[in-house]
Amino acid sequence: MAGWVKSTLSTFDLERLILRLLDTVEVFSGFSQAELIDLLGSTEKCVFNPNETILSEGSSGTFMYIIIDGEVEIRKKLAVGGEKILRNLGAGTCFGEMALVDNDVRSASVRSLSKCLLLRLGESDFWKTPSTSAKLYRNIARLLSRRLRDNNAMIALAYLETEAEPESCPEFDPAATQRNFIRR
Repeated sequence: MAGWVKSTLSTFDLERLILRLLDTVEVFSGFSQAELIDLLGSTEKCVFNPNETILSEGSSGTFMYIIIDGEVEIRKKLAVGGEKILRNLGAGTCFGEMALVDNDVRSASVRSLSKCLLLRLGESDFWKTPSTSAKLYRNIARLLSRRLRDNNAMIALAYLETEAEPESCPEFDPAATQRNFIRR
């Protein structure tokens, strides 16, 4: 993480940012200005230059990041070696929320594709106000559900493509997945 810049937001910057975030960031859906000001009052502003690693797969984490400006790439290590780009995320989206929800290690790596301005929200910030925490967790659950549905669709497409060439997708074994599903 060499090269990233961390600072707090000035009151002026925070107020300007609030209106933009309420309109564009899915995890803040349904928040009032006062709730968002309270939640973001202790966030940190982080700036990453292009091609910097922001999060590493397997590392522990107690922060989530909201992208204010720039674009990042989400990468996953493959069991057969190498990495797979899962998706790119831009302004108005977030990443790192899974580690806050399940207290597990990071499931993927995140790298900046361009200069990125991020807000870093810590686990302790989530618990300041219970009603705000409930809204945030509800919105994160919606976000994770949508991403899971998207990933399910990608797996289904990969499965269709591998019916002709079963060896081409060693990460996905449809028979094992079906057996595990039936066992439940």
